[in-house]
Amino acid sequence: MALAAGLGAFLALARPTLRRDVIAALLLTLALASHPVGISFAAGAAVLALLRPSPGRWLSTWVFLLPSLLFADWWLFVRPSAHNPTQTRLSELAHFVGQSWTAVTAAISGLAGVLDGPAYHHALGWLAAALLLALLGVGAAASWRRLTPQFWAAAAAMLTLWVTTGLTRGNAYLIAFRPADQPRYVYPAAFFMLLMLVELAGALRLPSRPGRAAALAAAGVLALGLAANIDQLSDIGAQNRRFTQPVRAAYGATEIASKSVSPDFYPLGFFYPRADTYLAAVRAFGSMGYSAADLRSKPANVRSAADRILVEAERVKPRAESALRPGGGQGPQVANAVQGTAREAGGCVSLRPARGARSFAAETAIPPPPSIQGSVAPPALAELTLPPGGIQIAAKRLGAVSVRIGRFASVPRVALIMPRAGRFAFLSIPQDRAALPWKLIVYAPEPVSVCGLGP
Repeated sequence: MALAAGLGAFLALARPTLRRDVIAALLLTLALASHPVGISFAAGAAVLALLRPSPGRWLSTWVFLLPSLLFADWWLFVRPSAHNPTQTRLSELAHFVGQSWTAVTAAISGLAGVLDGPAYHHALGWLAAALLLALLGVGAAASWRRLTPQFWAAAAAMLTLWVTTGLTRGNAYLIAFRPADQPRYVYPAAFFMLLMLVELAGALRLPSRPGRAAALAAAGVLALGLAANIDQLSDIGAQNRRFTQPVRAAYGATEIASKSVSPDFYPLGFFYPRADTYLAAVRAFGSMGYSAADLRSKPANVRSAADRILVEAERVKPRAESALRPGGGQGPQVANAVQGTAREAGGCVSLRPARGARSFAAETAIPPPPSIQGSVAPPALAELTLPPGGIQIAAKRLGAVSVRIGRFASVPRVALIMPRAGRFAFLSIPQDRAALPWKLIVYAPEPVSVCGLGP
């Protein structure tokens, strides 16, 4: 929105009439209200207004001053306070501007699709940036009388964009997450740079034959850049589609756990919305997460990701008990006796290692046990289908027992940390919005009893 509105303001200011000035002021206000890149367009609009011929030059300053004052009022009195304790040093700002110039040069020329990593990590990237800077300097010097105000406006806007962005990068932590080759920085700067190049090309007066050759060379470079950018769009589109599935799985799991999830739980980490923010958006606009039925048909890694988020969101964790609770609840069911024997009775399942099952068998389809005390991996005794309320686990040495839990994955893969001391533990499972039962794999070198929790 800011780029579209800012471009409209530039076009409206191309010819000085009151109607166009009003349109430009409205569009500048929209650009500044939409995104900080609007500050760059305000700087460019100031150049366009101040380079107008007299006597109307100073009378038109309201076109950029009024939107800028509105923005300044918001910035000083309405904007939420930002936490940026470390100011950007001048050397860091200059370094960022240089890297930005190199990144944009690589983007519009196609080098970004050829070089591995950011262009400013390669000598070729800096060479291309230096050549483009020299071309602009020589061209501007040769035709500075014919350069339009749009050229200087684009130059002022591009420099303002880099300075304002560089000043907000702050400390080393923020700089690491805000490199100069980020698309959100390169795209608007490339817009301004291409506008400068177009205006410079219009101002140059080359002889017909060299001019034709230069035009063909420029067209060839831009065609290569277009092809490389389309290729990058295709690659990143495929990458984002792969990334989308685990994201939708995580948010689907958050919705399933909405009754018990903590409001400040981050399904995807600190840089993504919290559970309460996401669930409020779901109530207002609808879901973007996978439903329980959707998850069952997704690839294995997506289903495992949903299981992991669900375990974290519902805080499914074994807790130590001093004694077994009274029974009477529904018992677990044996889905697969892997390397053990299982006997069901009275709401409990007694698991015992099979004869010869001394350690985990890597050739089975069951995942290996999580790390536990000792160096010998215990055998996988059985895979159990858990009752709705949860289970109690009893063993002589609870620290020797290891478990994995899951729900949507075909085989449970989420490791749970068992209590290291005592003989008894209970695993409570909260009610949620999915009817699918949980599954548990028990690993142990000695007998284990698993019972359903009582009412």
